Amino acid sequence: MVKLNQESCEWLPLKTGWYRGYTFVPVILWQGFSISFKEPRPKVAGEFRDIDADGAKARSTFLPKEGDMKQSFETSKLYYGFPIFILGYQDQTHGYNVTTCSSSYSLGDWLVIGVGSEENAADQIKHYQKFTVNIPDENLMLEMEQAGFISHREKIDKLGLDFRPSELTQAPILDACPVVLDCKVDRIIEEDGICHIFAKILDRLAESDLLDDREHFKNDRFAPAYFMGDGHKRVYRYLDDRIDPWEASSRKRGRRMTRAELPEQIETERLLLRVRTVADAEDIFDFASHPEVSYPAGFPPVKTLEDEIYYLEHILPSAIKKTISQLVMALWSRGLIK
Repeated sequence: MVKLNQESCEWLPLKTGWYRGYTFVPVILWQGFSISFKEPRPKVAGEFRDIDADGAKARSTFLPKEGDMKQSFETSKLYYGFPIFILGYQDQTHGYNVTTCSSSYSLGDWLVIGVGSEENAADQIKHYQKFTVNIPDENLMLEMEQAGFISHREKIDKLGLDFRPSELTQAPILDACPVVLDCKVDRIIEEDGICHIFAKILDRLAESDLLDDREHFKNDRFAPAYFMGDGHKRVYRYLDDRIDPWEASSRKRGRRMTRAELPEQIETERLLLRVRTVADAEDIFDFASHPEVSYPAGFPPVKTLEDEIYYLEHILPSAIKKTISQLVMALWSRGLIK
């Protein structure tokens, strides 16, 4: 550990980018600085005494055994990667309806999904005992997000989703979702405000380009979105072929593509362009909560300020990253950037 006297440093300007202006880095002058050393830690597992260089205070520390690098952490929930799906069901009030879910697992012809007991979807599925699991890909992210925000209201027409009723269950099959499971309820177990719905899969549907000549599923062609995170932050992630998309695109075109870094903000005499943040939530909500503003902009009215904060914290960052990647790759493919 090196201790530096403030007098021993000069601050020299280093220009790091046109949009960041100047920042400063310390440069050590070989005069007047002092060095103190910390006693090295033993490279064995167990308890040892860690003594500061000045010998002031000793403390006990426990070194993990070799290979034991995990630690316990507190969180209200942990989503370790679940495919997002749009739950389709008949609705006594609206005819047909949908909502966004991520809690499910499937074994053989059995499927189990989790839905909040107070949600409209739970009431309607209890009544009709049938539903569809519509699995979107990354092209339907906007509709998927909006279907999860709106509650106890008609959503299919509002979101402009085309569908047809299933011949087996009469639940809606969404045209835009490449994979659909048609299901009939076997039993429902309610626990801690969650309906655990056990169902039999009556039929599996997939777009033709996801099936080969023998009607086997082409796993590498399907790119569903996954939901993961903890009680602090949740994000969407996508399946790929384990190759960086930038590298994959470069290989296909036979040339190398470098990443483009965009500025945090762009400012002129009349304009300040930057990414929206949580600090803007109240101002955005004042406009986004009005139907006459939201629907022309392509999304339903935001119900609460908490919904807007959640969007800014968890949904907007991944949406921006995806949009920037698509824009940069489109410009690069046309030779407009290098």
